[in-house]
Amino acid sequence: MGLASSQARLLLLTARKSDLEYRAQTISQRKIVLSMQAEQLATDYTQKISNKQMMYVFDVNGNENETLTEVLSYNGLTAIGKSGLGASYIVTDNQGRMVVPDANSLPAGFSSVSVAQADGSTKSYAYPTKTVKNSDGTESTVADTSRAEDRYEINVCSDISNPYVFQNALRGGGLYLNQYNNKTDSYDSFSWQGSDVIQDNLYTADDNLAETQYEAATLKLQTQDKMLDLELKQVETQHKAIETEVDSVKKVIDKNIETTYKIFANG
Repeated sequence: MGLASSQARLLLLTARKSDLEYRAQTISQRKIVLSMQAEQLATDYTQKISNKQMMYVFDVNGNENETLTEVLSYNGLTAIGKSGLGASYIVTDNQGRMVVPDANSLPAGFSSVSVAQADGSTKSYAYPTKTVKNSDGTESTVADTSRAEDRYEINVCSDISNPYVFQNALRGGGLYLNQYNNKTDSYDSFSWQGSDVIQDNLYTADDNLAETQYEAATLKLQTQDKMLDLELKQVETQHKAIETEVDSVKKVIDKNIETTYKIFANG
């Protein structure tokens, strides 16, 4: 092999070597992505099997021997009136405002009233209701505006009707429960932690599905990772072979240069 052809061969081998190194780098990056996906899968799986669901346990018509258990929700909790289905609750935020899904959907025993403010704006307040007799002898339920000390400013939060949002807000301390007190006809702060009527337990109904999905997704990632390992091994084998050939061509070039110098030296 002549000097020119050897140098041309060396250039081709060097280009091929660089291409293989780039492929190896790309494969390594893809393996890193798979590793990150596997880590996210594990995190999601852990969350799914450790998720909790709050349940509300209450007596039916005041009968302690007959109870019902249902998923704790804002709608279910605040719809229970003072008439015997169980304790009444209202939900407040960290500013003491009554939280409702919309201004027209107040808990039992409350009615909304718009109150003019000094700056000309209005605010909606929830007042306790009272029963009044009409001139025709019928009765109506109206807001008892005389009980200003028992009123609550209304904070509308449309997402509160979603049990998942409602429960997470309770756990996180963004929402608070207040329980009706028959003796004072008002609402007292109520701590649901450790309560017999509100239970926060692990939700296991979706665990089997979560495990099946996790195993299937993990198997898919493992298969892809093995294929990348095989591809990387092939690239490394080719890279090693090219390195060997590069060394061989370099020796040929060095020998050709040495021979050429001897010719000129002898001349």
